[in-house]
Amino acid sequence: MDIDQLLKQVTPEIHQRMKAAIETGKWPDGSPVSEQQRENCLQLVIAWDARNLPEQERTGWLPPKPANKNRTADTEQPLRVLDRDKD
Repeated sequence: MDIDQLLKQVTPEIHQRMKAAIETGKWPDGSPVSEQQRENCLQLVIAWDARNLPEQERTGWLPPKPANKNRTADTEQPLRVLDRDKD
């Protein structure tokens, strides 16, 4: 089964159960979620969110940082790599 077929079968209720399993580490019946199951659920939740929810409601979405008009040139400096073998 490919991801498109799988996502078509995921209902909002299944989506919520998977999110709860990721957050709590337990399935609704109380059994533990394995690390592999958690990874698979997270991938499925992210993919489902991308197809079904507005950007602001998706798992992991963060609002953009406001522009800092007070930023000065001396707060950002290029990275310098020092070669310890050269003196």
